[in-house]
Amino acid sequence: MEPLTMISTALASIKGAGDITKSIRDLKSATDNIELKEYLVSLREALVNANEKIIEVREALQDKDEKIKELEERLKREEELDFNDRYGLYETTKGGKKLRYCTKCHTEGHYVPVQERPYSFICRNCNQDYPKPDEECPQFESKTDYNILDY
Repeated sequence: MEPLTMISTALASIKGAGDITKSIRDLKSATDNIELKEYLVSLREALVNANEKIIEVREALQDKDEKIKELEERLKREEELDFNDRYGLYETTKGGKKLRYCTKCHTEGHYVPVQERPYSFICRNCNQDYPKPDEECPQFESKTDYNILDY
């Protein structure tokens, strides 16, 4: 149930409780004692219902506040990141040091720093490899370049 609907329900319960108190005030004689008890039971039920709805509203608003806080933190991180077209990575500078983040993980809402290797960057989370376009990876011409023995 949405918070506004819960608030409306709680307000209706409180209004009903107010109406019951007016009815109790209008009772004139002792013969109305049974009717008074019925009004008091109804009043108690209306107040309990209103209290339950207010608790539900508070919990719903707390959940919304947590979600808003999470989104604000993500937006702040997003504002600090720049996309590096050359490497295909997100990056930021902290303390004079450049930090690069995996683009694949970033699209899933995660901020995972990549590890720099001689010819590429690699994500420690998803193993996505990002080659460095300026670095030439050495080409091997024969099996002996791999130090592989023929059996």
